[in-house]
This record gives sequence, structure tokens and C-alpha cells, in this order.
Amino acid sequence: IMEELLSNLEEAWKLKNGYDLCACLALNPYSFSDSFLSSFSAYPPSSYRDIVSSYEFPSKEVYSLIELYLSCIPHISASDFTRAFDAIQPFYALFMRIFIQSSGNWLIPLFESLTVGLRLTAQYAELQNPLQVSDDGERQLQRAEREIKTGFSAIITDRSENSSSKKWGLLIVMNNLFKIYFKINNLRLCQNLLNSYNAQEIIPIANYRIGQQVTWHYFIGRIGMLDSNMKSARESLKIAFEKCNKAYTKNKRLILIYLVPVMMLTQGMYPKERLLKKYNLEKEFGGIVRAIKKGDLRGFNEELKKNVRFYAERGVYLTLKKLKYLVLRNLFKRVVGMRSKSKLPLSDFRVALEWMGEEVDDAGVECILANLIYRNYIRGYFAHQHQILVLANENAFPSFVKAN
Repeated sequence: IMEELLSNLEEAWKLKNGYDLCACLALNPYSFSDSFLSSFSAYPPSSYRDIVSSYEFPSKEVYSLIELYLSCIPHISASDFTRAFDAIQPFYALFMRIFIQSSGNWLIPLFESLTVGLRLTAQYAELQNPLQVSDDGERQLQRAEREIKTGFSAIITDRSENSSSKKWGLLIVMNNLFKIYFKINNLRLCQNLLNSYNAQEIIPIANYRIGQQVTWHYFIGRIGMLDSNMKSARESLKIAFEKCNKAYTKNKRLILIYLVPVMMLTQGMYPKERLLKKYNLEKEFGGIVRAIKKGDLRGFNEELKKNVRFYAERGVYLTLKKLKYLVLRNLFKRVVGMRSKSKLPLSDFRVALEWMGEEVDDAGVECILANLIYRNYIRGYFAHQHQILVLANENAFPSFVKAN
């Protein structure tokens, strides 16, 4: 079986078949059959060089690469991710040198496979040994980031013709780096990466594989939310959701977790109940959507409190808190509807807030009304001397899209 693996590698390298190389150089623990492992265990590590040298590969670097891969197999197959990562890191580093020096882009499929493998192995290693760091104090994901980033500069500055350009690997490296930066909570590095990306002439995003596009737009949307650029976030997340294959319900659900709050915040658009049920988000968003629609401030606060862990872990809590002004708008619209007047005393709004469990004095109510008028959620003005809200004769509560 060892001979079969090396023969397949020899043939794939000779034909420059990147896809066959992926099958031969897998980094997944489940890629190795019991019969392969039984046969492989008969070869001591000291024999790897002699075995590999009996086959024809194009360079000394490739011979060394195959030897390093063989030394990874025992750790990968045993799911010992800490040792596996330590073995994979030099293997990946050598592959990157070969990839950068190679002509054309036929190695991109293998580049993608190994980059994902390195990142996932680092991630699993940190889960297995959360406290372990290298001699220089780095965690595995930080070390993986350093290795993956070595290819970023080479790829983004590649000047080959479009069809043979290594820039076709750009979204692979950036998407994997985004995943690492969000994992290690170092989002400043996302912006640094985007700055380098924006400074170069690149292949249009729409020309990449759909899966890569979806991941890209998802992370651009997440970054937009963190930068309070909600319009950019909305557009990117919408594209990600629309392009994501309907069969990938887990991914579509993940996108919706961020798209739902952004759509409500920027356009006042509420998700339909059947959409939330379809993607198993009724528990997390159903109650808060109903509270916003009704202007139920008490219910809104209760939903935030009930699901605070879910919202905080996914980074949408602060975005949802900003929806409080939409709740207040809808609550005050109900107050105006009950009074059927265009001039209302401040006390009407204070009573409504107190009924919703908010302890607020007249100055606080005036501040809330001023904010709603400033945000164009309410059209009118506040007569401070008389403590009266004077509403516009027409369209006192403009549609939310116009307000934003």
C-alpha cells in the first residue's frame, strides 16, 4: 500500500495533477484505511528516505516534502493533533516554498487542501491542549497564521497571465486567515489584510468558486458589523445568503444570525416566522422580532436578557441593543395612535415607558424623544417650554428605510 501511495504521487507530480495530489497528501485523520495503517506501520521512520528515493520526483524539495508527509501520518491517523501540527508545520512551510517557485497555478488545489488541513489541525490541537504554547509563547493557530500568510504576499503580487495566475488562490488564503483572526479574536489583522488586498489589482470576486465567494462575503459582512458599517455588512451578508446553496442549511443559518439583526437595524425589515423556523432560529429571534413590532420594550429587554449568552458569543448583542430605538419608535407610535392628536404632553410618553418597566424622569423622556427626532424615526419637534411633542401633519413616523 505504501508503494501504491508513492506511485500515485509520482504519477500526479509528473502529470502536474493538483487534484490527484490532494487525494495522496490528505491531512484528514479519516483518510487512512485500517489496511493502509497496518501496512504503513511496518516501515520505521528511518526507512522513509530510502523508500522515497526509489521513485522519480522533480526536485530535492519534493523528495523532502514526501518524506515529511510520511512522518505526519502516524500522528494524523492517531488524532494526536498537537504532535500532528508540529509535524505538519514544516511540511506545509516546505510546500509553500515549492508552490511559490512553481510555474502556473496547477498546485492551487493542493494549496487549498493543505491550508485548510493546517488550520483545522491547529484548531483541534488547541482544543486538545488549551494551555500548551510553543517555546516563543505562540499558540498553534498563531503559528498556522504565520505559515499561511507567507503565501499571501506571493499570491497577491503574482504577475502571471490571468489563466495561470496564482491569484486564483487568493480567496483561499484570505478566507482561512479570516477564520483564524476571528478564532483568536484579533480583528485588527482582518483590516490589515483587506488593506493589502485593496491596494492590488485582483481578479473580481464573482469569478471565484461560489463556495469561496460565500465565505468571503460572510466575513466581509462580519467585519462591516464590527466597524459599524452596517450598509456594507447588509449587502455582503445578503449576497452570502443568496449565493449559499440551499442544501447547506447550517451555513445559511450562520449567515442569518448576522443578517437578521442588520436588516432590522438598517431597513426595519423583519424575518418571516417560517424563515426563522426553517433555520431553527425561532427561539433566538422570534420573541425579539415580535417585541420590536409591537413596541414591547419590556419584552424586548427580556428577550435580550434571556438569550444574552447566544448573542454575546456570536457578537450580535451590541447590534441588537441598538434596535431599542426602533422599539421606542413603535411604542410611541402606539401612544400617538391612542391619543389621535398631533400635540402630546411629555407625560404620555413617560407613562408608557413606566408601564413597560422603564424608570425614567422627564429629562430622560425628552432625551429619548430628541434622539428619535434626530434619527428621523419621528418627524416633529419638542416644545421644551411647554413640555409638548409637536408632530408633523403628514408622515409623522416615516418608513424605516427613509429614516435611514
